[in-house]
Amino acid sequence: MISVQKLARLALKQWPFFVGHNSNQWEPINRVRLGEYHTVHREDGTIYPDMFWYDPTYKYARPVSSGDISIIVKSIKYVITRLGKLDRKYKDTLIESLLRYVRAFDEQNQNTAVMRAWGALECVAAPNESNCDSVTRRCAFLFDEHEYHKQILEDVREYRNRNVHAGEESKVAKNHGFQIQRYFKKLLLFHIHNAGNFDEIQDANRFLDLPTCKVSLLDNQKIIEKALKFRGYVA
Repeated sequence: MISVQKLARLALKQWPFFVGHNSNQWEPINRVRLGEYHTVHREDGTIYPDMFWYDPTYKYARPVSSGDISIIVKSIKYVITRLGKLDRKYKDTLIESLLRYVRAFDEQNQNTAVMRAWGALECVAAPNESNCDSVTRRCAFLFDEHEYHKQILEDVREYRNRNVHAGEESKVAKNHGFQIQRYFKKLLLFHIHNAGNFDEIQDANRFLDLPTCKVSLLDNQKIIEKALKFRGYVA
């Protein structure tokens, strides 16, 4: 089950009424984060058991405010409704990716945040795949300036790979985090807005694998039509 906290973070940070981000190098990117103390409560509101959990990595965050809370509520309801239209496995994949995404940007170490955020992007763009080109190709498909965004994504991916394999860290890791944030938002909203148009996430990703060039798309259409006729599926 996806929590309201996660959806609130997405709404506050990623919807059209974007409220800004933390630019301090050691400040987590997320503005909406868990507090310093965690408790579990009974149905009547009392704490169960009579104890609390303390987060030793807690970093103070100033309270977040929005001009119109009704917009946030409306956005959260919209996401929940659209998720309800998806196949269970498809929905679980998106929820898992969102959980990984918000947890990644709770990190104070920006190099770690980038690693975890890229994993969240992979969770949606290439679930259970080992093709390293799929993520950049499918995310770039969503933009008019396809090649430009593909180059940015390749740069982030190469940094991520250097970090994983050689332990390389970057002073501009937070910039990479903001870039991943942008592409994750675009990709997730693509799936949310198109809920019901694809039976499963693999179908959506096959759509994102299509060429962006009109001529190439029309050529593919002609080939498919010929194949259908050859097989006798159409007159």
